[in-house]
Amino acid sequence: LAKLFEITGESSLFGYLRKLDSLENLKLLNDDISSRLFGLPSHKSFPRELTKLTLLNTLLDWSEMSTLGKLENLEVLKLKDNAFKGRLWQTEKGGFLRLKFLHIGRTDLVVWEASVDQFPKLKSLVLRNCDKLRAFPHDLADIPSLQMVVLHCTNPSVASSARKLQVLKLEQAQRGNKTSGFKLSVYPPEH
Repeated sequence: LAKLFEITGESSLFGYLRKLDSLENLKLLNDDISSRLFGLPSHKSFPRELTKLTLLNTLLDWSEMSTLGKLENLEVLKLKDNAFKGRLWQTEKGGFLRLKFLHIGRTDLVVWEASVDQFPKLKSLVLRNCDKLRAFPHDLADIPSLQMVVLHCTNPSVASSARKLQVLKLEQAQRGNKTSGFKLSVYPPEH
């Protein structure tokens, strides 16, 4: 079976996804920006072996993320430009248990509430063009596996809160007599 499967435009193919149990990489791409995807099917409708998922221009409500959080083998989630729409994302407890890489692209997200319970294995987080986001979720500092945060064209308050996370990660490493492998990249750099 193919390891990559793309669904573009209006998606009436969700019913066929479950039949592709061996599918590991899925891209949901909406090429008609004037329309949106109004919801996702149950997490049980997605292929069991799915490890990588990319969404682009789907304009889903952030509440739909709870479905993606239940995908048991998901390790890479790329929310490209306009994948989700809305001001608030409250992650649910027990979600994204295997997620290692999260990319959030251009969005109107203002408040993101998250904790270590939702992303226990997260290693890398990339935020691009999230200029309305007010702050970086403070509790992500408690994720032991978090090694890298990349901020590209976010607002200064997000960069400031991410720098506080960097200090916390350094303090945690010093308490454990370890070197902090944590890296923070902010572009454009503040002067």
